[in-house]
Amino acid sequence: MAGIFFIIGLIATIAIRVVTLLIHVNPLYGQIAWYIGVIGFLLFFVYKYNIDSTRYKIIKKNGLVVKILGNEGLKNEDKQVLSA
Repeated sequence: MAGIFFIIGLIATIAIRVVTLLIHVNPLYGQIAWYIGVIGFLLFFVYKYNIDSTRYKIIKKNGLVVKILGNEGLKNEDKQVLSA
C-alpha cells in the first residue's frame, strides 16, 4: 500500500515540475499536469496524515514518550510497537 502512495507522490511531483514546460507547449497540457499534481499531493498527504495519526495514537496509548523521557527501560512489547 505504501508503494502505491509513493508512486502517486512521485507522479505528483513530476507533474508539478513540468507544468511550466507544458504551459508553453499547450496550456491545456499545463492545466492537466497541474491538476494531476495537486490531486496527487492531496491523496499522498491524506495517506501520510492517516499513518502519522495512527502512530501518534499508538505511542500515546502505550505511554512511550513518558518511558523514553523518564529513562525507563522499554519492554519487548514496547519495542515491537515501535518497530511496527
